Formats: sequence, structure tokens, C-alpha cells
Amino acid sequence: MPFSCKRRSYHIITKRFFTALTVILILFIGFSLTTCDIAITPSGIKPERGENKTPVISDFTISGTGDITQDGSPKTVAISAKEGKTSGAITVKYNGSTAAPSAAGEYLVLFDVAAAPGWNAANELSAGILNILSAPPVYTYSFSASALASFGTLQTPYSQPASKTVTITSTGTGAVTLNQPTAANFIVGTLSTTSLATKGATSVFTVQPKAGLAAGTYTETISISGSNGTSAAVNANFTVTSGVTNPDRKVKPLRLSQKASPTNIVFLGDGFNLADNAEGGLFDTKVADLSNYFFSIQPYSGYEDYFSVYSVYAVSTDRGAKKNPTDTVPNTVFNSTFNYQGIDRLLVARNSAKIREYARLATPDPHLIIVIVNDDKYGGSGGEFAVTSINQSAKEITIHEIGHIFSLADEYVDEEYRIAAGITIEQAKSQPNVDVTSDLSKIKWSHFVGRSGYNDTAWLGGFYFASGVWRPAEYSIMRSYTLMQYNAISRETIVKKIMGNAGEKYSLDDFLLRDIRPVFPQRVAMSGSNNPMPVPVEVYAKSLYGDQKIRARFIGEED
Repeated sequence: MPFSCKRRSYHIITKRFFTALTVILILFIGFSLTTCDIAITPSGIKPERGENKTPVISDFTISGTGDITQDGSPKTVAISAKEGKTSGAITVKYNGSTAAPSAAGEYLVLFDVAAAPGWNAANELSAGILNILSAPPVYTYSFSASALASFGTLQTPYSQPASKTVTITSTGTGAVTLNQPTAANFIVGTLSTTSLATKGATSVFTVQPKAGLAAGTYTETISISGSNGTSAAVNANFTVTSGVTNPDRKVKPLRLSQKASPTNIVFLGDGFNLADNAEGGLFDTKVADLSNYFFSIQPYSGYEDYFSVYSVYAVSTDRGAKKNPTDTVPNTVFNSTFNYQGIDRLLVARNSAKIREYARLATPDPHLIIVIVNDDKYGGSGGEFAVTSINQSAKEITIHEIGHIFSLADEYVDEEYRIAAGITIEQAKSQPNVDVTSDLSKIKWSHFVGRSGYNDTAWLGGFYFASGVWRPAEYSIMRSYTLMQYNAISRETIVKKIMGNAGEKYSLDDFLLRDIRPVFPQRVAMSGSNNPMPVPVEVYAKSLYGDQKIRARFIGEED
């Protein structure tokens, strides 16, 4: 049975083949086991190669490098390994030192990493630059002032004591800019420098009592201020005792007329202190100046013998006048103030009752009261009294305002005021030096028209009217300061008042004999003075005097 033999041989060969293959596989596996490690892990067997990783800079998180301002505390750079990276200890070094720096400077930050399972050690990895900036300086600002010794006590009239020096010293570390100090009763010299740049730097100024202080004790704190809220102060002390009897209310006759009933002029002063009222002092000087000027003007110069002139001393606590009615200083006898009713040049002596009281110490019948205010600012006013400052140009106001007291009207044009005040043509008819007609044969001054030496005629415009009212001449002190003279009808009006006061009958012939006729310019530019004309009396008179007559108290007139 050949078929069955062959079949059996095939099976034997196959069995032997698989046996041999199994042996080969066992030998191969055994060889592999001799060349490979077997790692037993919870998840089974895992082959490993045996190579550790080396840390690199990207394996770490770094903070704290860059610019940091110095504050005295150590500055550290924080370095930590990222998740899944080495767990080796990290040592940070700053310019090679492991101590964290606090001083200003630039530091190279390197760090070392110790070896860890699976990780090699690494040295001097660069974390960057730590730059500690110097803190800005902290400055203090202050200064001190040396004490000022007392100036002692002097008697009036006194010579000014010598000035004393105050030294300002910087006591802080920062620069200070000083402001110039001032004082009311002491002269403060200019600072030698306004800049104190460093600690210990100095500046000096002088202090000296003012001249002419009235009797009293002067204690004043002189404040010195500077930048950055700095300040210091010194106390100045000076005492003045009276070396003269207080002349307040003392009457001084200056000119006495031989007429039984002269026109009485009384000069008063406001804002003149005790020293100013000394015999031959500032008040006397100002009265003499204004009196001489008054008697240089026609018609007063031709009728000097009809006038008695007095001055009455009024001693004020302070010099000058208030610059606004609401001011509380200076403190003066008659309470004079500029800027009355908002008009800067309108200078008014507001204590009318006291003015009358002082004037009547000289004479029970003062016809003309002139108040001289000890302030060199330009200003004045009229009404019941003539008020003038000591400004050289203010005398022009005085002559103009005295004209009002002698009943003269303003001859200038001011339509805005006329309309606002309700001035009427009927009122113009009653004014002696303007008229409502231009007919030279009927005009109020017709007796001067065509007369030799007189050039009175009719000029359109006057008593604030631009039309419908005429005045005698182009120029007059009642119109402008181009010519400091009255026109003929104004001079005559004043003389009539003077003669009436004396109880004498007016005569035109006598007037013409005494009258010195000024030469009025013809058609010249009206630029004789840069000062404005006085404010119309009516603007402020009612608020001062009510509805009483705002003119001198001549014969037959009542308060």
C-alpha cells in the first residue's frame, strides 16, 4: 500500500519542521534576554535605554529679572522647573554670588541645577540680567530766618534808625525759590538772591522803619515765603513817642481880609498823620501850594483882599485814601476814597458832617471848603466841598470844582450822561454861564460881546447838551484843561458872589477895572491836558448830600 507510506512520511517531515522552528525561536529569545533589561512596571514590562536628559533654559519659568528700583531690600530672581521637567535643586547666583543683591547695579543671573532621577545636572544656565536702579533722591524743603532785634524807641520828629539785616538759611536738602517779603510800616530791602540751591545756602535782606510814622508802637510780622510750601517769619518792632503836641483841630489863619464879611476859605487835610501835621510839615506845604495856585487864577487874583484863608489840622491814623469804598484801610479822619460809584478818578471825602465840624472851627461861615487828600493818585470831586488829591495835575480839578461851588455849570458835552440824568433845557436856562439862545443881543453875556479885550460870543454845546445850548467861549476851565482860566461871564459870576459875601454892591465898571482878561487861543487842538474832566457833580452829589443844595453857603442860602 504505497499510498499510505507516502502520506505518513509527509506528516513526519512536517512534525520535525515545527519542532526545529520551536527550538530556533527559543534560542532567539534566550539570546535577546542576554542583551536587554526588563523593567517591571505596574503596567507591565517596559524596556529602557539607560540615557538621562540634560536640563535646558526652556525647561524653567523665570521671573524677577529686568529693571527694578532700589528700595533697600534684597532683590531675588525666582526660577522653577516646568511640569514634567527636572526635580533637581536650583541654585541662583548673582554675578557669581548666591546672596540676593540690594545695591544698585547690573547683575548677571546664572543658576545651577542638581542631578535628579532621569536628569543630568546642569551648571550656569543664564536667567538674564537683573538691573537694580538707584532710587531717586528724597529732598526736604525748609529754611530759617535770623531774629530781628528791636529798633527801640524814638521821639517825633525822628531820624530813621539804621537798617538791620535778616539772613535766610536753607535747612533742607532741596532747592527753594524765595519771594520778596514786604511790610506796611517798615522798608524791606531786596533779597540778595531768590535762589537757595543747596542746604546751607543763604540770602539776606534789610529792614528799616519808615520815616514819619505817627506816635505808637509798631509790631509787624514780616513773612518770607518760598516754593514747595516753605516759609519763615521775623518780628519787627519800633516805638514812636510824641515829641510834639497833637495839633488836631488846631486852626491856623493864613490870610485875614480887612473886609467886614469876607469870603472864607478853609483848607482841611485827610490822610495826613501826626508827623505830616507838624508845623511846616507836609500838610502846611500842600496848603501853601494850592493856595498860591488858587490866587494865580482870575478872578481870585484880582480880589485877594476879599478873602480870608484858614487851615485846620486833622490828624489821621494812616496816610492816603482808600482805593475802593469797601476798603477798611487806610483809617483817615474824613474817610476819603477813590473809585466812588465805580469811577476810578472820583475821589470823595465821605464824612461830610465831620468836614463841616472841622471847617467851622475856623469860621462859623465857611464859604469854600477845600479838602486836600494825602494821596498822589490823580482824582478829585466837587459839590458841597472841593476835594483834591496831592497829585500835581489834580489842582486842575480843584479850580474846576470851585467853579461849581460858585454856581458855574459844566460847559462840556456829555449826551450820554445828560439823557441818563434827565437834564432838561429848563435847567440850562438857570445856569449863569450857558444859555439856550445864540442871539448875541439877548444872550446872558451880551454885555461882553464886542467889548474891547473880550472875545465872548456863542459856541454851540454846553451843560452836557450837544445842541440847543451855547457857551461863551471855545475854551474854559469849565469845559476842558486846554486853558486854566474862566471865561468872562464865569469870572463875573464869581465876583458877584464875592461882592455879595462882603455886603458890597456889584458894579460892572468896577469889575472891568479889576478884570485881567486871559488870552484865549483861537482854534487850537484841545490837548492841553491828558487828564479827564471831573465827573458831573450830579452823578454822586445826591448820594452824599441828599437833596440839599450842593453849593457854597453864600449869603441868603441855607444848608
